[in-house]
Amino acid sequence: MNKIGLIIWREYITRVRKPSFLIMTILGPVLLIGGTFLVIFLTLQENGTQEVLVVDESHLVTGQLKDTETIHYSYSPVMIEDSVFAKGPHTLKVFVPSNVTVAPKLEITYKKNPSANVQEQITGAIEKIVEGELLKLNKIDPDTYTKIRKRMKVQLYDIKNTGKESHDQEKAAIGFIFGYMIFFFIFLYGIQVMRGVMEEKQNRIVEVLVSSVKPFQLMMGKIIGIAGVGLTQFLLWVVISGIITMVGVGLRRTRSRRSRSSRERE
Repeated sequence: MNKIGLIIWREYITRVRKPSFLIMTILGPVLLIGGTFLVIFLTLQENGTQEVLVVDESHLVTGQLKDTETIHYSYSPVMIEDSVFAKGPHTLKVFVPSNVTVAPKLEITYKKNPSANVQEQITGAIEKIVEGELLKLNKIDPDTYTKIRKRMKVQLYDIKNTGKESHDQEKAAIGFIFGYMIFFFIFLYGIQVMRGVMEEKQNRIVEVLVSSVKPFQLMMGKIIGIAGVGLTQFLLWVVISGIITMVGVGLRRTRSRRSRSSRERE
């Protein structure tokens, strides 16, 4: 084995055997996935109760919205000025215009920023009521409409590539992810190369190494060895992340099946 190979092997084995390598290999995916789920959880989580004032000019929604643990509704048939709303007890004001069946648009004014989950609950409930009114006006059976209703699938096409579906958004997202990963690995393992050189200089090992190998061989061996450590750790992260994701998806499916069965029993 040549000198570069010996340096690569030494760097790889020395770093793989360190407890920090094992700890980061296990904690890396956990922290990454946990941080992602934490951000999603905090985005959907609602702190306290939202007191919602529904200004219903259409007279369709009044009395139709059901209170939940985090949302309490009250109604007004006329517009409430923002100055009056700001002094009142309500945290959200939802304006439903008189032509909501023609131009489906809501205006939400808040004093307490609602979570994405609360916004979805409010808009979803009002959409369902407006949709039911449109079915009545057009004399359409709600059950039949539910059966034939389909979600629209959007396909993008670039005029420059006629006949081929465009995946520019997906490519941009993939490019951003890989660019971030490249930056992360260069920053993380570049520091490890610097620390490796500093440790050997402090221990005067570099004086012995330089006397037997060329500086180019020493640096090349360090870079390739630490790159091998990074690749090994990255592959382990992929495997561990895949296992954690599969377990999470399985638990979510089990929970959704249980909730569906409980609803069917009710």
